[in-house]
Amino acid sequence: MCFKYYKQYLMLGKSKFRKAASVRSHLSCVAMAGLIVALFRRQCSRKTSFRRAVRLIARELHDI
Repeated sequence: MCFKYYKQYLMLGKSKFRKAASVRSHLSCVAMAGLIVALFRRQCSRKTSFRRAVRLIARELHDI
C-alpha cells in the first residue's frame, strides 16, 4: 500500500519492466524518493502533506 501511495503522488506511472532486476531497481528508486520526501517533510517548519512536499521539491529542483 505504501508503494502504491508513493507511485501515485510521485507520478511514476506504471512500470514497464519485465526483468526482475529492473523491477527491483524501480522499487528501490520509488522507496528512495519516498524517503527523500519524508525527510523534507520533517525539515518543514509546519505540517506539510506528502503531495505538497512533492510539489515543493519539484519546484525547488526546477529552479536549479
